[in-house]
Amino acid sequence: MIIDRFLQNIQRLKTYGSYNNGKKIGIALSGGVDSMVMLDLLVKLRKQHFSNLDIHAITIDHGLRGESSTEAINIQKVIHQRKKYPITHKILKINEQINPNQVEKHARELRYKLMFQYCKDENINELYMGHHLNDQIETFLLRLKSNSTLFGLMGMKLETPSNLYNSHQIDLIRPMLNIKKDEIYAYATQNDLIWFEDHTNKDTSLTQRNQLRNAIETGIIKENDIIQLHQSLVKAMEKIIYKPMKELDNDMVVNYNISALSDFNISLLSLNIDINIKDKSLLNVTDYIILDRWIFNKIWRVSPQIKYHYRFTTFDSKNSVIIPNSKSHSFTEDVLRVKKGIVNISGCLIKWKQEDSNIKLTIYREPPRRFQEKYESYNSIGEICFDNRVFLKSSKPYNVEIFNGEKTSIVSNSGVKREITNIMNLPLNVKANKLMGKIKQFYLPVISAPNNSYFPTFQQKNNEVKCFPKRDILI
Repeated sequence: MIIDRFLQNIQRLKTYGSYNNGKKIGIALSGGVDSMVMLDLLVKLRKQHFSNLDIHAITIDHGLRGESSTEAINIQKVIHQRKKYPITHKILKINEQINPNQVEKHARELRYKLMFQYCKDENINELYMGHHLNDQIETFLLRLKSNSTLFGLMGMKLETPSNLYNSHQIDLIRPMLNIKKDEIYAYATQNDLIWFEDHTNKDTSLTQRNQLRNAIETGIIKENDIIQLHQSLVKAMEKIIYKPMKELDNDMVVNYNISALSDFNISLLSLNIDINIKDKSLLNVTDYIILDRWIFNKIWRVSPQIKYHYRFTTFDSKNSVIIPNSKSHSFTEDVLRVKKGIVNISGCLIKWKQEDSNIKLTIYREPPRRFQEKYESYNSIGEICFDNRVFLKSSKPYNVEIFNGEKTSIVSNSGVKREITNIMNLPLNVKANKLMGKIKQFYLPVISAPNNSYFPTFQQKNNEVKCFPKRDILI
């Protein structure tokens, strides 16, 4: 039964144990059959298992179709008229102009922006999405067509960590990824549910996803064959790639040949990685993929790039893609060819040095370019995502100015330089006169180039403000 698989998926969540302690969750409620079934299942499970679960359904009015506002109101009527849905429901309207050349992409970005803001305001840390098995195989086919990496081909996950979306606390949950669309329709019909069809989903002229959906529905593409292919890939990746990666995390030796240790420095927001390879001649393609992905996942916490989680091809465009291009490379293979070096990848500076069987990597954030030199001023209570690397949170309102420093010419006023350096631990080569007029009660965090190097540092200058680094990327 659908409800049994749905419950099993929820039980796999790391926060499952808190579901009976007044936990709040959000639901992306479009009014389509997927989200209405998800809502119905959650309400039923609340009666059976989670009596204190606080459900907040969020409906987005995109304003793209004339009937969208009416549909949003009708969804609210369904919820209020049927007493079996004792939940909180909120309609949020997109007021920004949606780019007509990128309707699907831009509307999605604005939709998530509104839902995340609501969840932050309501202290909700899980947002449920109605993605199902058919969505998964459509994603698989789209990524296969675009020559995605093996990791991209694995598709959506049950749980996507919050940090991927510049949020410190809101995870995306997809509890229907192993449920087919026809099963969802059958459940909705059997339980006399009301839902609203978005007919643009059938328009093959709008998106490639719609074209694939039509090919599956008409039998041109065999649905079960694609499902089996995707599931085989996922099982193989879990066994051959992810299991060894977890062994590396647990300080175990992989394939009796590779071991690794990582040390994340929270005060510097930097990373040291030691990799030991007993016999480099025994390395194979799988080993290179494992090491490239493991290093990629570690460096994620140092990089300032917003879309770092889509940048794996900068680490491996050779071994993990179906069709390598003429400039394909593997980061691990490149490192092994040279005893000592430094490279810039995805917003990070990576230094390495080989000593016999050991490879030492040191990773820092690449310093801001000259045109990026600026102050960022905040007057805030709650959470700030700074530089896409660290989350700042305070229980009290506070003012903060953050300086993005860089290597600049030395100023002549040595007294001013010393004063600023003592206060903020900034390098002597910062434009001190410019900084003096900007000093406030405290600074968070200071990004600078200490010790005449290009490697930035991080400082916390106020104990009331808590700082959270990125979580592990988990993909």
